[in-house]
Amino acid sequence: MPDSHPTVGTTDADATHRQAFIDDCTTNAHPPYRQVLQVLYDHFDQWNTVFFGQQLVPPHFVILAPPTPTRLGDYQPHTGWGGSTQIRLRPSLIDGSHPHLVHGSQDAQGWERCWLDVALHECVHYYCDAVLAAPEQAEKGHGRIFAQECTRIGSLLDLPPVGPARRSRNYQGWPSCAHWPQNVRPADYYRGAYQPDPPPPTTRRRTTDNPLTITEWQQLQDALRGSDLAPLIERLMAYHGVTGEADR
Repeated sequence: MPDSHPTVGTTDADATHRQAFIDDCTTNAHPPYRQVLQVLYDHFDQWNTVFFGQQLVPPHFVILAPPTPTRLGDYQPHTGWGGSTQIRLRPSLIDGSHPHLVHGSQDAQGWERCWLDVALHECVHYYCDAVLAAPEQAEKGHGRIFAQECTRIGSLLDLPPVGPARRSRNYQGWPSCAHWPQNVRPADYYRGAYQPDPPPPTTRRRTTDNPLTITEWQQLQDALRGSDLAPLIERLMAYHGVTGEADR
């Protein structure tokens, strides 16, 4: 069993500071920020009870762009001012200007569900670091332990399992935990607001699942022999690894 008290940010002074931070940003912050942060901390309290056994001290949630342009959010064990436990959310997720949202349905609830899922993802990183004391440097933190925790929480949300981000370690071929839970949510969960980019076309050479048998390839080659397409067929055969005698 993990220790009942997190290993990151455990001092009484730190806990007192975090509570003062929460009180200030949910009462005195600029209204758009105040509303978002109130929702974040309300949901964090629920997640901490249902998913994390009340073992997490509330983090410093900040609406601030992570340094990597493609990241929707991130978890850091230390804040920008030297405190402990910071979770950043990209501002464009909040105002709907992120490319994955701007072409969506503009549904406010869909937006909110999107950035809350980003926050939940980062809270799992926080839990793995602070409670399990098992931060994973490989796979940018999306290894076996993180995948197991996402799968555990996902089972409570009726979501399918996920595996490590590295395909060679994802023996079951499950969706990658690096994009959890967005990549396993039902299609209508974000109400059309979240429109991620389609995966790029694969450029990997394929030598299996060939739609033509060797005989069919050779018949096609014979039929086109002498034409301008014959060299192209030879190149396609070589690309797909078609060699040896024709099948019988």
